[in-house]
Amino acid sequence: MLNHSPNPLVITPEQFVFAQNNQLKTTSLKVSEAFGKLHKDILRKIETLECSNDFNERNFTPVEYSDAKGEKRSAYEITKDGFMFLVMGFTGKKAAAVKEAYIAAFNRRGVAIFAKAFMGIPAQQAAKTTRPLMPAAAPAVLVTRSLPNKG
Repeated sequence: MLNHSPNPLVITPEQFVFAQNNQLKTTSLKVSEAFGKLHKDILRKIETLECSNDFNERNFTPVEYSDAKGEKRSAYEITKDGFMFLVMGFTGKKAAAVKEAYIAAFNRRGVAIFAKAFMGIPAQQAAKTTRPLMPAAAPAVLVTRSLPNKG
């Protein structure tokens, strides 16, 4: 049974984007959480995307993680391009706000990493310095979702 009273969840998109091997990524788990979708539905969506094998291999890396019970589960690491391809079909005002915040987070992380790597500017300072160059976006998105009722 679902509790239909909304439980607000504040998402700071920067927490959902990370750098790995000079590439910005997120995970299917984080996409699931941000959009309020079941992880198995995100996995199914990734596995049925109508994109080329080359695009799929470059943008969706299968990984494993341990769940709360210590069992191995499947997930994906997703590049910015993969993220954009995946969520293109997600609709509604909430989905639009989350997509916009995610894209802004990818962009801010990219600028900060570039500034640190090539200009010697610390990432925190780079984010402040380059903020006027970035598109205006809310630093966080308030997402409401229903949680299973435990009782």
